[in-house]
Amino acid sequence: MSIRGEYWWVYLQASRLDWVHCVAGEGLPVQQGSCIQLSDLPAPAGSTLLICVPGDRARIHKVRLPLKNRKRLLAALPFALEDQLLHEPNSYHLVPLPADRSSQQVPVVVMEHVWLSAIVETCLHSGWQVAMLVPDYLALPEPEPDTWFLDASSTPLLLRTPGLQGAVLTGVLMQDSIGTLSLVLEQAETLPQKLRVRVCDRQQYQIISSWSEPLAARDIQLDIHLEERSRTEWMAGLPQPAAAANLLTGTYSSNNHMGLSTEKYRMTMILLTALIVISGAHWLVQGSRLNTKYTQLQQSITTTYLQLFPGTRNLVDPRFQMEQQIKSLRERQQQGGAADFLSRLNQLAGQIAADPDNQVQKIDFDGNTILLIVSVANYEVLERLQARLASTGPVRVENAELKNGRVTGRIRLGGQG
Repeated sequence: MSIRGEYWWVYLQASRLDWVHCVAGEGLPVQQGSCIQLSDLPAPAGSTLLICVPGDRARIHKVRLPLKNRKRLLAALPFALEDQLLHEPNSYHLVPLPADRSSQQVPVVVMEHVWLSAIVETCLHSGWQVAMLVPDYLALPEPEPDTWFLDASSTPLLLRTPGLQGAVLTGVLMQDSIGTLSLVLEQAETLPQKLRVRVCDRQQYQIISSWSEPLAARDIQLDIHLEERSRTEWMAGLPQPAAAANLLTGTYSSNNHMGLSTEKYRMTMILLTALIVISGAHWLVQGSRLNTKYTQLQQSITTTYLQLFPGTRNLVDPRFQMEQQIKSLRERQQQGGAADFLSRLNQLAGQIAADPDNQVQKIDFDGNTILLIVSVANYEVLERLQARLASTGPVRVENAELKNGRVTGRIRLGGQG
């Protein structure tokens, strides 16, 4: 959909909001400025808005779903993306984008409902009509086939590839290093023949020029354009994004805005009532689970105590008796002798528990080194755990493998002192 007449081009960013008052078809803006939050926008009621959101709030995920029926595709998306999302799929607004026919993957823009709903509600309260809402990387001009476009005029860097594809590149510009762009190139199905880069000053131009050699090693030609306008002013003067890039779909579409506005209080009461009912049921279920968990923990403590001290005949309070045994062992420990296993274990416990989902499957101590076998959510969590354990002494990961959706790691901690 193309916006006609006057409209406000609004760029939401992490710490501020930039806006440009435009007239469709005219190159020069009516006025422009910045403010802290969306509610401070000086647009009068009845204004039309084109909102550009930061790409890290609207990331593209790719899934393999060979479905041509859009209704079936939308129904299958939450299940296909479940393993890639931090929260439950129903916490997100999912927008499938048109994909290249030769590709077997469907690109899907993922946005949090809470964040997107706050934007829509603010606009409704102010009387603004949101014609389009697009991620900043899809507001960039679409490059020619076999070409990628990178806006390096500000951070984060914005990348646009042919079709409705793009990404946000974190980090800063570095001399002789293409940084996170190298990761994108490595994951790309097809490498571009040319990389067009926009910069806004001579320093950026010199840094990007140093990329020629690493890009040439990948047979990619570098084409740099110096454009002194700010990113906001430059993007506002570009042709309006394609209608397919509009993320206002489903309940967020412009056709539903009036219904949301007139029924917002009735819907709020319905949601509050449902929340109270759900919360009550949740606490009942949680209470039952906690009671079951407590019983299981008591049984586990008893079993562990009997395994460590098999000669025990009278076990009344396993936790208290375990603490007394540990205290006795500490008192009997010789000063300056072998490594204090219990002290080291106490140090490790805090490092392991930093990620609540971590599970310790086995601990072995040979008098000098400790062997940990742990189960963690993924390889990134295992790397974080290794880094934390390194603060207690020498550490190395002897083995790591993916089992049943979790990573099992074998970590060896060297002797101390």
